Amino acid sequence: LREVPADGDATLYIAKGLYAAPSSSSLSATHPTVVSNVNFRIVGGYRASEDGDMERDPEVYQTIITGASVANLRKATWTRLSPVPGTFTLTKTTGVAKILDENDNLQFPAYEGEHDTFTASTSGGYIPLYIYGKEASGTVDGLKFVCWNRGSSRSGLILTGGGAAGVTITNCVFAGSCPQGGCIALGAPPRQSDLRLVVDCKFMYNWVSYGSLGVEAPSKGRTIIRNCSFVGCSRQASAGMALINAGGGDNVDDVTAEDCVFTRNLTMFSSASSMILSGAARGVRLVVTN
Repeated sequence: LREVPADGDATLYIAKGLYAAPSSSSLSATHPTVVSNVNFRIVGGYRASEDGDMERDPEVYQTIITGASVANLRKATWTRLSPVPGTFTLTKTTGVAKILDENDNLQFPAYEGEHDTFTASTSGGYIPLYIYGKEASGTVDGLKFVCWNRGSSRSGLILTGGGAAGVTITNCVFAGSCPQGGCIALGAPPRQSDLRLVVDCKFMYNWVSYGSLGVEAPSKGRTIIRNCSFVGCSRQASAGMALINAGGGDNVDDVTAEDCVFTRNLTMFSSASSMILSGAARGVRLVVTN
């Protein structure tokens, strides 16, 4: 995508498969998976075919991008976290289920208790997708980001910066990762009128020791998070956490969560705040359970 002229269009269709994205800490145009085009589309969920068939179903033909190696992801398992009632402790049960099934599709284990959740046994990598550059805008659709670990650095699995404008992230899954600053971290766009949409995405069994777990957005521009689910995310250190975090600003409508579901999200520390929404973010028609 870097080889397409910055003022041109770029579309990348990705077939079913496991993809270990290259890792780099360079937050610039040299990042190995940077997108800097004015108009781009990155679309996953296609059947792997040599006959030109463009059949697409993101759930059947899963496009999984991982921070672990493909070999390690195939061996990885879910660890069950079970809170001990009346305490700020939990029990961990390792190896309860494989993260991938025999067809290399993402799978989730069954619950046993009223509040249990899960984390992944392996993670790694840096930033899988960096949308960077003045007026860069487009759509990311139908990708699954699995087993990433941002370590002690705060930025996202999908990160925008360098003047990137309107971005739509739809039908994506973020699972088994430690984002330390949002699975989606949106930098400030050029204009207050620029719109970023996060639609029909799932944030499943991610964890942090601090920072945002789901979406991190600035006050400049407008961000709408619509029809998304945040399931089983957890904070595992004594620092603040938010599932959706917005920078301060004069306009309280800058960041809005609409028709979203939050369930089985877990914090095990009493010494710091954990919130569904923080900063200038507001919610409309939210469902919160367990």
